[in-house]
This record gives sequence, structure tokens and C-alpha cells, in this order.
Amino acid sequence: MITDIYIPEEFKSQYYFPDQRDCISKLNRINIFIGPNNSGKSRFLRGLFINNTDFKQSSIDFNQLNEDVHRISELIEKKIVAKRLVDVEGSGINGVLNTITTIKNKLKTAKLPDDYSTLLELKEFVDRLSQIQVESVTLPQNVLSTNSNYQGLNSELGFIGLSFRNSITEASNVELLKHKKIYIPILRGLRPLQSETKDSISPYNKSFDNYKHRTIHDYFPSNKSENLDIFTGLSLYDETTDMLLGSSEERKKIKDFEEFLSKTFFNGQTINLIPNRKGDCLNITLGEEERPIHSLGDGIQSLIVLLYPIFFNSDKPILCFIEEPELSLHPGMQRLFIDTIINQQFNHFQFFITTHSNHLLDMILDHSQISIYNFENDGISKNKKHLITNTSNEDIKLLDSIGVRNSSVFLSNCTIWVEGICDRLYINKYLEIYQVNELGDRYDIDRLKEDLHFSYIEYGGANIVHYSFDNEKNWEKIKASQISSKILLIMDEDGTSENPTSQKSKRIDELKTHLGKNLIVLPCREIENTLSKNILLKTIQELENNENLNFESVNEKDYNNQYLGSYINNSISELKKNYAAQSGTISNKIQFCKTAIKHIQAIDDLSENAKDIAQRVWHFVKKNNQ
Repeated sequence: MITDIYIPEEFKSQYYFPDQRDCISKLNRINIFIGPNNSGKSRFLRGLFINNTDFKQSSIDFNQLNEDVHRISELIEKKIVAKRLVDVEGSGINGVLNTITTIKNKLKTAKLPDDYSTLLELKEFVDRLSQIQVESVTLPQNVLSTNSNYQGLNSELGFIGLSFRNSITEASNVELLKHKKIYIPILRGLRPLQSETKDSISPYNKSFDNYKHRTIHDYFPSNKSENLDIFTGLSLYDETTDMLLGSSEERKKIKDFEEFLSKTFFNGQTINLIPNRKGDCLNITLGEEERPIHSLGDGIQSLIVLLYPIFFNSDKPILCFIEEPELSLHPGMQRLFIDTIINQQFNHFQFFITTHSNHLLDMILDHSQISIYNFENDGISKNKKHLITNTSNEDIKLLDSIGVRNSSVFLSNCTIWVEGICDRLYINKYLEIYQVNELGDRYDIDRLKEDLHFSYIEYGGANIVHYSFDNEKNWEKIKASQISSKILLIMDEDGTSENPTSQKSKRIDELKTHLGKNLIVLPCREIENTLSKNILLKTIQELENNENLNFESVNEKDYNNQYLGSYINNSISELKKNYAAQSGTISNKIQFCKTAIKHIQAIDDLSENAKDIAQRVWHFVKKNNQ
């Protein structure tokens, strides 16, 4: 995976970074470029696509390579000195030393992709070294017979080569460096722009890709535009036809794509793509009904266009550049798109995406392999440079830059009300694990999806008093039913069982009256207390970077109704960090949460309380989506 890309020379006068570096760094599997209109994000993305920019790849550790080469050189010199050898005409000893010295000097300043040759040179040298036999390092017979110090040198050099061959070969694997580039522009669709009846603008041509032609004309008019891989969707008809009429391997690819679409988007219904020779676009069989593909709606068409070139190149290292994938996509489909491309199936891909969608930003907390870059006009420099900042979705300025207001439209069938962001992340993970266990092989088909089947509302703890959940009019409160008529409300217990006269206890009693079974009061103090002992141990081990912590005194029942931060501090010795906020709760809840949910992989990782919560949420959402 590429970790840094150097800015194309032509862009250095237009873009800059806060640290004044000339490269965009900390790249991830998915890299999102966000910013207001005219902030330069699309122009930058197209520049990365069209230019052969320098980059650094995470799989190439030049520091380690330099250490290896230095060590190889040191060992060879030591062997030669130990045997008191001097170069003899035709012996090749100086040749060996000169080669390794040359490679060592080149690697000190090596930078990809220009230094493929240096990596290959190193790999070839170590391969030769590891295969040395008596005839290698060509020593004339008269030298071998007159200087016994040369005896055994070949096998010793060969052993040095063998010791480093695997690591050098893996690091200099050229296939990892050969990235194909695909660009998916905003203009995309599955129907030709002209109908079969000719118009006055241009003659009808079923095979002509108007979108691609227009994209090249507007964005890539230079000589660099030759052989660009630009996928608009208009070639899908011809490509599908060619593969269905092609080899058995090509026909299988189409079949695999149909099954992929079926499982991902159509709940397992039979899907067939059929080029209609009497028409000018694909037909699709959905279940038993055949119809033109454009009758599915623009959102599904857009997803097919986005995923087709990704699916058919999933076995190659690909840099994929996509402009505004949210075009025509419901928020739930945007989430499904991100969940799909970050799947292990497409781990050879690295994505660069421009967007105005706050829904895509919201998914960063669910995936650790996404980076965000904010583009803005600095308003200071005379040249009106664009500032690029590596940031996170917790930065409120991101929402301002794309014009997001505090109002939202909830389009899913029901809502789950939680106190805050950590509650949402934990419950989402519990629900995911519960569904995997419950649905098995049908998980991809039948799972309930956030922003499609349900949405979360974070009400902020005590702020719940500002909402009314009864049917009576109360001008002082916000009527919750106007936001969503199907509500599941989840609250912390916060010690109310020990203090039944507290304000929160009274509030819970009132909510039970209005919500009934649709109110879940956690069977413990806070959501963090639902973590199992095993996950709590793994979380603290990672945060402490210490696998030898004494956890014998920790018991789930003991911390069930205690402030977890204070409990951790008091129950585990030799901690480097303080885990308790002033109130006793976890001090850095988001970091703690992100670390914890990484370790939750199976149903056995859930505590009984977590399983119960997941089950109740699942049944609620399932009931309201039937």
C-alpha cells in the first residue's frame, strides 16, 4: 500500500501542507478528499491519476533494506579479510565488493518508483550470491591450487546470500510496485446519451462512450491521456457481451459478478445481466422478472458502475480514483459501498475519493483503514494556494467546509437512541457479532444495515429531558415522534437501582410508561461495563503495550456497577496510564472504545449483558423492517 505521494511538479505552486512538506502522507486503504466547491480537491485527484508521481510504499522499508545491505557488505568484507585475500586477476573478489558498495550507495537516496532498477539489482545480486558454487566468483584453477585461502570462500558467500535472500526478495517484489490506475468520473450511467433514433447533434453509435470522450476532452486533453483507464459505465454493454461470448473463464467472471451483486444488494435473489441485441442497453433478470437495467433506479446503476471495474480487477494492485461516489446513493447505500470496497476481497486496491457527503465521514469511526484530507483555500497567500490537511471526522470544521447543518433527515425505518458516540460504536459492534452468529452464511444477504434498516440518534445523556415521548402536545419539549415514529431508547443505569428517588430514576419510570419494551436500561452502570473480562484484558494490554499484566483480581460481576475507570486503576497493578476521569468513568472513552471493539471478533467475546442488548436491538430492528 502506498503511504506517501509526492505532489506533481505542476501542482507545487498551487497546493501545500501545514508542515511545508511536498508530499501527501499517512495514506490509507481509502483516502477521502473533502472540502467546499473550488477548493482544488477534484483537480488534485485528477493530477494524481494522470501524472506518474513519485510515491513511497509501505511494503518497502528502505531503512531495513539499508541495514541488510550494510550487514551483507560487512560479512563479505570480514570473510575476505579473515582469509587475507587480495584480488587476483579474474578472481571477481573486487567485483563482489564493488557491486555491493554501489547498491549500498544507491539505496541511501532511493525513492520509488524511479528506483525499481536498484531494488532489482539488489535482488539479483543476493540471488547470485546465494547460488554460488565452486565455479562462481570465478577463480582460475592455478589460483585455487596455489592459494588455499580461497578454499571454502564460495560456500561462505553462498551462506550469506541465503541468509538474506527471502527478506530481500519479499521487499523488492516488483509486482507490488506495478499499480494500474482506474478513474471513475462524476459523469456515469448505463444508458447511451443518444437514443437509437438519430438526432441533429451526432450520429447514434452504440459503442461510443460519450462520457469518457467528454471526460478526456475536459480533464485530460494532453498527450498523457493516451490509454487512460476511465470507466463511466457506458462500456458495460459491450464488455458484458464480449465476456458472455468469450472463453469459459470470462463467462465465469460474469457469473461471479452476478452472484456478488445478488449477495451484496439484492438479498440473494437471482441476478442475470443480459445484453439485449434488439436494444442499446443491458437487461437484468431480478428473480424471475427481466427488465432494462435503468429501471432499477439511478442509485443501483451508480453502484454497479462503481463496483464493476473494482470487481473485475480485484486480483491486481490498483489505484482507484473516484469522484463523488455518493451521486444518487441513499445514505445506507453509501455505507454499503464503503463496507464493500474495504472488504478483504479488494485488499489490492487503494482508493482516492472526492466527496461532499457527511455520511462518508461518519463511517471513519467504523473503519481504521480510512484517512481524510481537508482541502481549503488559505485566503492568505498571493497565489491563492490550496491547503491540504490530514484530519479526522471529529474536526467540526469539516462539516462547515461542506455546508452540513445540524438538521438531518432520517430515511431508515426505525431509530435507536443512544447517549453518545461510544454507545453507538459498542452497540454496532455487538449487533454485528450477534448477526454473524445468528445468520451464519446468510450474513451478507440478511444482515440489518445502519442508515438503511435503522439509524442512530445520539441524545447526549441528560438532554433526553428535552424530548417528549408521549402523544400529548408540549410546546416546551421536542416531540420525538416527529423525528421517528419507531424508537428504541437505550440508557445507562448510572446507579439508579441503588437510588430509586433520584431524578434519573424518576425519568426512567416516566419513559417506561411511554416506551414500554422499547426502552432498554443497561443492566450495568455504563456501556463500557458491558465489556467481557477477556476483551477488557486485551484492551488494556494493547493500551499499556504490556501482555504480562496481573488480571487475577478482575471480575465481571465486581465491575458491573462500578465506575470502570476507577475499577481498572484500583484492580490492576503496574499500569502506566490513568484510566479514570474525575468522575471515575473511563478517561479517554473514544480511544478506549476503538481499541476494545478491534478485539471483539466472535460471539464468545461478548458478555452476557452485551449479548442481551444485541438480541433486543436485533429483534426491534427486524420487526420494524418486515
